[in-house]
Amino acid sequence: MRKITINRKKALAGCAAKVLIYTIDRIEEDTVITKNSCNFLGSVKNNSTFESEITENEITIIAAYDNLGVFMVTDHTVIPQGKDDVVINGKVKLNPALGNPFMFEK
Repeated sequence: MRKITINRKKALAGCAAKVLIYTIDRIEEDTVITKNSCNFLGSVKNNSTFESEITENEITIIAAYDNLGVFMVTDHTVIPQGKDDVVINGKVKLNPALGNPFMFEK
């Protein structure tokens, strides 16, 4: 097992919404991501840090909102296979048309 740390930078857009963090083993190009196909890790608030353990296999980390029963994936990133701890930064981007999505910095 290795540790993943997700740092959510402070932003005015979406400041009250929690970003939910999920994992999924593999995403193909035509894969439809649903809440039932993912494993919930936790949530991260504005200007805070989330830590959890993940496997040493390749894994996809998903950021999503779940408002009023609507599951909305905003971004995902692939963590390669390895034993090293992983640190990911992200921030909510101001875009009301897309629901102010949380984006991982690459």
